Amino acid sequence: MTILMQDIRYGIRMLLKTPGITCLAILALTIGIGANSTIFTMVNSILLSPMPFPNVERMVRICEIREGKDKNNIGISGPNYLDLKERSQSYESISLITVRRFNVTGHGEPERIASFLATAGIFHTIGSPMAYGRQFTEEEEEPGKDKVVVLSYGYWNNRYGGKKDILNQQIFLNDIPYTVIGILPSDLGFFDGQAKIWIPLSSDRVKKNRGARDCDAIGMRKEGVSLEQARAELDIISTSLAKEYPETNKNYRIFIEPIAERLIQMMTPTFIVLHGAVGFVLLLACSIVASLLLAKAGVRQKEITIRASLGATRMRVIRQMLMESIILSFLGGLSGLLLTLWGIDLLKILLPSELGPYVTRVGIDHVVLGFTFTVCIITSLLFGLAPALQMSKTNLTAVLNEGGRSSVGRTKSQRILRNLVVVEIAFSLVVLIAAGLMVNSFIRMQSIHPGFDSSNMLTFHLPLTGSKYTVSKKLTFYRNIMEGIENLPGVESVAAPSILPLTWGKSLSFEIQDQQASSEGNVQFGEIRHINPEYFQSMKIPLLKGRYFNSDDEDPDVNRIIINEFMARRYENIGDPIGKFIKIPDWDSKIYQIVGVVDNIKHFGLTSEDRPTMYVPFLHRPYSSLCFAIRTSGNPQRLSTSIRQQIWTIDPDMPIENVCTMDKLIADTMVMNRFNMILVSVLSVIALILSSLGIYGIMSYSVSQRGHEIGIRMAIGAQFGDVVSMVIWQGIKLILIGIAIGLVVAFAVTRFLSSILYGITPTDPSTYLFISLLLISISILACYLPARKATKVDPMVTLRCE
Repeated sequence: MTILMQDIRYGIRMLLKTPGITCLAILALTIGIGANSTIFTMVNSILLSPMPFPNVERMVRICEIREGKDKNNIGISGPNYLDLKERSQSYESISLITVRRFNVTGHGEPERIASFLATAGIFHTIGSPMAYGRQFTEEEEEPGKDKVVVLSYGYWNNRYGGKKDILNQQIFLNDIPYTVIGILPSDLGFFDGQAKIWIPLSSDRVKKNRGARDCDAIGMRKEGVSLEQARAELDIISTSLAKEYPETNKNYRIFIEPIAERLIQMMTPTFIVLHGAVGFVLLLACSIVASLLLAKAGVRQKEITIRASLGATRMRVIRQMLMESIILSFLGGLSGLLLTLWGIDLLKILLPSELGPYVTRVGIDHVVLGFTFTVCIITSLLFGLAPALQMSKTNLTAVLNEGGRSSVGRTKSQRILRNLVVVEIAFSLVVLIAAGLMVNSFIRMQSIHPGFDSSNMLTFHLPLTGSKYTVSKKLTFYRNIMEGIENLPGVESVAAPSILPLTWGKSLSFEIQDQQASSEGNVQFGEIRHINPEYFQSMKIPLLKGRYFNSDDEDPDVNRIIINEFMARRYENIGDPIGKFIKIPDWDSKIYQIVGVVDNIKHFGLTSEDRPTMYVPFLHRPYSSLCFAIRTSGNPQRLSTSIRQQIWTIDPDMPIENVCTMDKLIADTMVMNRFNMILVSVLSVIALILSSLGIYGIMSYSVSQRGHEIGIRMAIGAQFGDVVSMVIWQGIKLILIGIAIGLVVAFAVTRFLSSILYGITPTDPSTYLFISLLLISISILACYLPARKATKVDPMVTLRCE
């Protein structure tokens, strides 16, 4: 212990003797360790422990899979759930759950929220007690007794101010009174992000329609039952149900997956990329610190040699040098944790809102501290071992010989330093190329035309649900709202679709009349959208054939339809689709005549493929919700207050959802791509700065070691350009070697980016060339500055010293 304390005190004194090098080393380690700890903190919270429930490793999602050409992971029906619950022996408990949206009124402004409808045992299954109040009982699953509600902790705080007196009071959901009986705890992770209230799932709702697979089941496996055993049992149950109910269960089987599997699948590519980027930044930081310590070693060589001559063993010297590295690493780790706190706040801003429930509880815990401690130990060995080994090799005669200066440039330290320059260039190039690919991909994604003009448009959603809005009242509300909004100052036109663009709609089967049936029949699937007659003109969607809707088409006795260009291709074998007919069996038995063909719209995301889409007038069959896209003459946000007042004048209990511009709606579809691009770009800039500083530091040290040689060259006639070109050429050789190695490594590792790139390959030549030239240019500048400094050596001073 005494020797250890001596090493620590001595190490601190040595670091304080060179404050510039020490501060630069700590800065590099702070960035490297802090970036790694930040990303690991997010991974730990979102992927490794997304739900703070007991026995979360035994929780599974139970769904059904349709066998065939493409396996679709869908929900499970209520009757199948009841049979599964009765026949399975692998679970402690199983609960059924589904999502539904409600209009909430009373206690503040009306709003539209998501709710979980679940069977009574759900809170036992997930192992979550109530913070206040009680959970619902099996009796409250019975029709007429199910008008109770449990609030999420966040929703209770935000809407009701965290007041306990809301318990046993009534709130109105779709104009029906529900009694608040409980409040959930503050940390529900996955579940808290998807619903703000919980309601009993009616037993009638569970028992009906075996073919309606619109629920999920959550199960808790028994202790000792593996995932494979549970799946094997489900295969047996699935086979049995298929035989008993062939009309609804043929070609279906029940499937389970860990509760957070989908989230892990969605986020894993992102975190692999980020961890790879911060890993390269950390290695770059280690190489820079190693080069600084090696440069420092040249100055301390005489000191180490004298210590060895006085009896210090090589192991003792190595241990002393490693202690200095450990001190540096832990100082960098402590400041890196401070950087992590700031980084977490930044990530919470940048991450998509869907991940809000996971990131709100992100923080530095014992797992993160353990990870940071491990990183500190590993990094101290990475950057400290080479300098320690080099400094421990002593040659008393050579070091104490005053004439030994001329051979310093040819020592092993110099060779290691040159190798570190190569490593720094290679690491920087890999991170820069990854950032270049992602920036290029994001630019290409932004350039995709959505199929309509999004400028100066304000969008929002009005849910026409509940007993208040019968079909006739929907029509009246629609007409009043349209008239009121169209008359507002600044409104140019109004588009009123059932579902906004870039939003998934309802897929229905359709049959093209008069078309020869193929081997698979003429039934196909397409999206259907309800719109007002002015929708296409307001959205500026080009008409390719036929005509737009007019007011006459809103007559319920007139069955007319407009299709998109992609769907029109289905008619290529029977000619022009205008005037042809379509039948939609899943919707009604009517035959619709095609009156127009419009251009394709990116309804399913900017990078999605086009799909068949059908448009019908809203008044022909009023939908359960109504969206608006209002084109304005100026800033659309300025109209939001006027529009709210106009709507609440007609219906003061109408919630207004998702008020935002169309441009923001488009931007939100690229939020993960933007998140990846920003973080990797920030890391690449950091890597570029660190590598430039590292190259500058190493070249400056090299120049200082060659000062005697340069002075002699200038004394015998070397000019400014000769000295500069000599130093820069020395750097260029190292840079080109580093670029070559970096290109090979980048070619291998950027393949992991393929799943998050759009319109560009991971080996895009233009990106590789541009980034390489950029790094070469900046690296040459980092070499030029020490080279220019070298020309200021006074030859006479050098000769006098000689």
